[in-house]
Amino acid sequence: MKKYTYVDLLERLVCLKDLAIPPEEGEQSGCFSSYDRRSQYQPESRKYIDWGANNDGDGYLYRQSDGVVAFEMDGPGVIWRAWSANPCGGHIRIFLDGSALPVIDMPFRDFFERYDADNTQLWPGNYPQLVPTLSRGKNRFIPISFQKGCKITLAEGWGAFYHFTYTKFAADTQVPTYNAALGREHQMRLREIDRQLAMRGYLHHAGEMMWNSITCEGGEDTIVYEDENPGALTCISVSANDPKELENLILEVCWDGESSPSVLCPLPRFFSCIEESTPFRCLPISKSAKEYSSFWYMPYDRARIVLKNRQSSPITLSFGYHKETLSIQEADSMMRFCALTHGDDFEGLDVSRFQKEGDRWPDWPVLRCKGRGRFCGMHLSVDDRWDESVGEAINWWWGRG
Repeated sequence: MKKYTYVDLLERLVCLKDLAIPPEEGEQSGCFSSYDRRSQYQPESRKYIDWGANNDGDGYLYRQSDGVVAFEMDGPGVIWRAWSANPCGGHIRIFLDGSALPVIDMPFRDFFERYDADNTQLWPGNYPQLVPTLSRGKNRFIPISFQKGCKITLAEGWGAFYHFTYTKFAADTQVPTYNAALGREHQMRLREIDRQLAMRGYLHHAGEMMWNSITCEGGEDTIVYEDENPGALTCISVSANDPKELENLILEVCWDGESSPSVLCPLPRFFSCIEESTPFRCLPISKSAKEYSSFWYMPYDRARIVLKNRQSSPITLSFGYHKETLSIQEADSMMRFCALTHGDDFEGLDVSRFQKEGDRWPDWPVLRCKGRGRFCGMHLSVDDRWDESVGEAINWWWGRG
């Protein structure tokens, strides 16, 4: 039986190592959202109905006397993130573990700016990284945990668009019931995590990084890292005088002597970049003017990293890494990192279902896999091809940016 304290849940907000730990049997994650309820899946026919319906701002589970129910789930579980593009004055009410009294009862927009300290007074949240406004959308990354269940209602005038991203734990997991009157210990840890997030994307192991200057000869494969001892790569960084050259390198990573690589993609795509990408910093990856960095936690028994040069001329770059030593038992208890790229992966699928008039339009297969793991994200490089429009931009738009 797994038991989490609230501090344990807070740690998971910034601990990339946790992503390498296999989910418990019965654990699953997902999102309750305001998607258009005309979209439905019929398990009997295995058909998708009205899958392209796009009125996704005001959907809900069902209506009751004091508003709509946006989230309802049995526990144990935790809501990691709440989001809304347009939260307004209608109240959000959060009921935990069967209580008739809400632990949160406040205007929806205040939910993204304050937390209810003692059920009588609202205090400023004061965590700019944990409760940020991004692309005009409001976010809240303060975990709301529950043991028996959670229900969230939104009163009239709440606004438009919502996400509640959650994890449901295995049935015998023990988690604390969230208390909006956060104790000092929890407030201090939130402040520390907020600071960690403010520093995201920097080389925290800068003084411990191992750096090598490497020349990848034209048309050849070059081994840039090889290790026969258990460990985990906690940082990989590459830099070049001309970052455009890195577009011609393919990154291949094999763990534990595997014959098919777990990582295979153009080098910049591994860092979620293309040539035109502007500098950015996030928790697992970052890009500066000349340097790409990855902070994914990648355990292994053995490791081999190869760069394949697709152009005829040599490419010189700096390759840096930081390794954490692990025992064989520790390494074998964790999952292996995987990052693959593909174009139109319709092999074995009825392509007509994904085309206009098909029941799965406008779906496009992003990930197809089997087994136990954690989906951590994706990078989408859009290959835009269009004819330049003629005339004034009245009802069309095109361009870069």
